Amino acid sequence: MTTTLFESQRKAIIGHLAAGIGCAPADFTTDRLTIVDRPESSSWYTVLAVTFGVGTVLSVDPLDRRLVQAHAPTPAYRSFYPVLMQKVAKEFGLKDEPLGYQVPAICWGPEPGATARAASRRHLRSSRR
Repeated sequence: MTTTLFESQRKAIIGHLAAGIGCAPADFTTDRLTIVDRPESSSWYTVLAVTFGVGTVLSVDPLDRRLVQAHAPTPAYRSFYPVLMQKVAKEFGLKDEPLGYQVPAICWGPEPGATARAASRRHLRSSRR
């Protein structure tokens, strides 16, 4: 069940994440893969795959974009399979500084009202020690 709070938070997260990885929020609503150049301000990753269940976005270091486009998986959700990240790590990792990868990295937000329940469960666990 969707609430107005959930929808407003979902839109805010999508908007902030899209701005941070260099894509448009609408890229998450398509059923295709969108490959964008990683913004300079987000230089902590080489390739980052993000989806909200429909569209998938790969935010890529501009120097690595050609390799990623050449190996772009179909369907788009396969961007989360290790194969693409293995190729990027193998191709661009250096012998003295290899690249690592981690797939998938999935984050779940709590349902509305879950925060209070989770806090009381933590309190119960800590009071039993």
